[in-house]
Amino acid sequence: MVPPPRYVRGDIWIADLSTGAQGREIFKSRPAVIVSSEDIISQGGAPITVVPISDADGKLWPNTITLRLPNQHVLIQGDLFSGLDKLSVAMCEQIRALDRNRFHSRKGQVDSNQLEQIADAITFALNLYSD
Repeated sequence: MVPPPRYVRGDIWIADLSTGAQGREIFKSRPAVIVSSEDIISQGGAPITVVPISDADGKLWPNTITLRLPNQHVLIQGDLFSGLDKLSVAMCEQIRALDRNRFHSRKGQVDSNQLEQIADAITFALNLYSD
């Protein structure tokens, strides 16, 4: 019997985002970084919250590596650690919860600094600042 996959906060997985996408929502199977807490992940049937990842094309100012939306997007290098093929962007304004059957294969992970940047961008995108 094959053990169930192990999901970890900060891991990058290929996830199926195709169902129900409309307008400018991210769709199709693509990389996504897990942002759920370990407490949520450990609840076997609970959906897992992710931030979709897209290639950096069109998301940087021309001839730079400066993001057009720095408060909402986080750069992720394409390398062995991330498992991504090229410079990519975590699209934090596109955060969503997915059923576990939408995860296909683990690619890699983000580092702790990138995970903190993603958390900050989610806080900005959802206006979760405390007064």
